[in-house]
Amino acid sequence: MERILVVGGEGTGGNAWACIEDMRLRYGRQWQVEGFLNDPLFCEGGRRIRGLPVMGRLEDAPRFAREGCRFAFAIHPVGHGRLKEDAFARMGVSLESLVTVVHPMAFVAPGVELGPGVVLSPGCCLMAGVKIGACSFVGTNVSFGHDVETGPFCHFSNGAVVSSYARIGKGCDVCLNATLLDMAVMGDYSLLGSGSLLKGNAEEGGVYVGVPARLSRKVEELPAYRLNPSEEANRKNR
Repeated sequence: MERILVVGGEGTGGNAWACIEDMRLRYGRQWQVEGFLNDPLFCEGGRRIRGLPVMGRLEDAPRFAREGCRFAFAIHPVGHGRLKEDAFARMGVSLESLVTVVHPMAFVAPGVELGPGVVLSPGCCLMAGVKIGACSFVGTNVSFGHDVETGPFCHFSNGAVVSSYARIGKGCDVCLNATLLDMAVMGDYSLLGSGSLLKGNAEEGGVYVGVPARLSRKVEELPAYRLNPSEEANRKNR
């Protein structure tokens, strides 16, 4: 049984845990999630995520790696692509220490290339020629046409559609039910808002919303990263 620690919180981290747990319970995958790495919750002591203990901070990853653990990377705050990169750097482990999670209910065409640490959720579809960069998360019912390429640290929310020959830079976010048309391009760290339709190019660090999507602001203008509302409520109630 391979020992896994999820790096993240109850949102995307909880979703990664759910995929791995379902793979163990229903499909016999010999992976066991033992807990989470999460800086703010570990500092408070005794905290749990999805019933499992928060076992350490990101900087504790090398110690757990020496003990034989591997990691599911699931830090994906929307609009904060550089934070994702920084989080992995702080872990101080190699990409080879990450597990690549492919749920059996995902369709992955022959020849698709997945970087280390990618998570594919149930119901997603990756057609021929797709390449997904390391530490990217693909939510449920996300559809990729053929020959799509993404950089590392990308996040695709449930129901997103990425059409053929699209190119997506590193640290990008494609939000709920958003669509990229054929040959659309997203620059590094850009964001496509929920329900939006990108027909051409999104500049680096731009936030694009609407049908068709237009530049709304820069990601630097978005609110600072916060814990999700449930985690914040739990902290206040302690």
